[in-house]
Amino acid sequence: MTKHYLLQFFRWEHLTTSELQNVSKRFGELAQHLCTNGVASSRAELRKLVVWTETDLPVNPEATWAQTKLIDAEILLDDLYRFDEALRKVLEAKDCAVRALMFKADG
Repeated sequence: MTKHYLLQFFRWEHLTTSELQNVSKRFGELAQHLCTNGVASSRAELRKLVVWTETDLPVNPEATWAQTKLIDAEILLDDLYRFDEALRKVLEAKDCAVRALMFKADG
């Protein structure tokens, strides 16, 4: 598969802390894996990231949205014609996961 235009939004170097960079990097690596290796070989990596968001992110609404977006991506990947939508869900999940680390309960 050729380089997908959405990959440009999975960069993490601009984030200000290593913690934020590490979270964003996980999603970027998954996106790259999806684009390079295809859906079939990426399902296990996607499932691992869903589990990781459930166990390693702080418990807050943004973490829940990250999990939901990844599950949406899993469902969309069942239809190869919806690959772009699935990749966009991974991107949305990445943004939610980064916000989960920055979340403050008192807003």
